Amino acid sequence: MSVVSPSGPLFIVGCGGHARVVLDAAVEAGWTVAGLIDLDWKGQPETILGHPVLGGPEVLENRAPVACAVAMGDNRLRAGWLARVRKLGHTLPVIIHPDASVSAHARLEEGVFVNAGAVVCAGAQLGAGCILNTGASLDHESVLGACCHLAPGSRVAGRSRLGECCVVGMGAVVIENLTLGDSVTVGAGAAVIRDAQAGCTLLGVPAREKP
Repeated sequence: MSVVSPSGPLFIVGCGGHARVVLDAAVEAGWTVAGLIDLDWKGQPETILGHPVLGGPEVLENRAPVACAVAMGDNRLRAGWLARVRKLGHTLPVIIHPDASVSAHARLEEGVFVNAGAVVCAGAQLGAGCILNTGASLDHESVLGACCHLAPGSRVAGRSRLGECCVVGMGAVVIENLTLGDSVTVGAGAAVIRDAQAGCTLLGVPAREKP
């Protein structure tokens, strides 16, 4: 696992609920947070969890490279902002809450966020911009494509593969050795026991494709 050591300043891109979670985790992990970037900046002074909102996206333009955490829960929106921040020349470090458990033999690409209580096992791979939210787990040798989101309490068992921009809802389970295509959504509490094609929504126990 290759993770940049916490340093600063770190800019949080986003001001919503997920940005607050990332900000809190980054501080706990030892990052020095410069402030937040409001995607819909209206020019009003604001602080979030004691850190200033610095302005809109223009804050990141025409400046020397800085470390940025793209902090929004929507997968497609996050993917777009990862690309934009990367194009501006800024870095996208991995942010790991100190109460997470991440194997030294896992691979985490740029912009990954792992929250408190999450577990990443040996041989697991997380593509750029993935979120492992509170208490989620990714078991041995499983692979997440870029910008997936494992919601709080969700589980992906060993040697399963998820395409890009998948969502596994709160408390949902994906059993071992499955393949889910890009942009699959697994509903909260569902139990996925068979492969799924790209773009489908899976609900229930056992999970079935939503018509």
